[in-house]
Amino acid sequence: MYVERHNLKTTADRLKFLSWLFDTGSCVLNTKELRKEFSGRGLSKSSLDYVRRSIDHYFGPKIKQTEAMVIGSAFHCLLLESDKFDSRYCKTPEFDRRTKKGKEEYAEFLETIGDRHPLKIVDWIVIHNMVKSIRNHPRASELLDAKYGVAEETVVWNDERTGVLMKGRIDWRNMMEFCIVEVKSCMDADPLLIKRDLFSDKLRYYVQASMYVDGFNAATDFDDWRFKMIYVEKSNPYGVTVCDLDDMSLECGRRAYGRDLDRIIEWHETALNSDGKDIFGGYGSGSGDEIKLTPPNWILYDFGIRKNDY
Repeated sequence: MYVERHNLKTTADRLKFLSWLFDTGSCVLNTKELRKEFSGRGLSKSSLDYVRRSIDHYFGPKIKQTEAMVIGSAFHCLLLESDKFDSRYCKTPEFDRRTKKGKEEYAEFLETIGDRHPLKIVDWIVIHNMVKSIRNHPRASELLDAKYGVAEETVVWNDERTGVLMKGRIDWRNMMEFCIVEVKSCMDADPLLIKRDLFSDKLRYYVQASMYVDGFNAATDFDDWRFKMIYVEKSNPYGVTVCDLDDMSLECGRRAYGRDLDRIIEWHETALNSDGKDIFGGYGSGSGDEIKLTPPNWILYDFGIRKNDY
């Protein structure tokens, strides 16, 4: 049964939630029964992003879905599961909602669309142009060829080093080229900017790449999956860039999420031996020690300071 992890305050409640931490699982969740069995279990990339900050962030408030998130989901649906798009989304006619009549007409419109999410006309146009641009891109369209791929799969596996149960949901799996494909919308698909975002502490796409590759290596009969990303701009001319992550990138991501796993395992072991007492879960080490900060190399160089002098 699914248990919500957000806003769990006590160590006891957090331990109870993590009762699945070392459960066994290695498969693609391609049936309703499997999805139900592993619901609420497994550490995903997004959950490890929280763990990287602190255990308190992992168990903190749930982020509310923004309009940008909804538009992103609509874009992915149109691109990867186009047959489901019309049942999930609809275009909103123009209403002057500053007037009483406009507000009434908008309310009447909402009553007619059922569970579909209304999209503004401008957003409707943008996501259709983004999809068109990807379809017109030789390499991107080849990777997302429906004859050779499967969309929106979830995989579970046990981390090889720690045994922790992991989970990942991918955009696309190309069965012909044995690669996992993630599609990202962005403001600028310039390769130099993509590289910055790919390895940024905030986005950590390289961590996502390593986790998904490791997951499908563990859960399938093939152990040499690759990872590719398709970036598409959210404005005219809707430029597209396709990139392949090399082995060094994947190893960096592997070591990064390994640190995250070590952090949650350390907290888990401390909690198990806490005799029911609530333990620290904030920034820093498990004991809440001070963090020593030193200037980065670029500022040392700017002021002519040498590390060996201090």
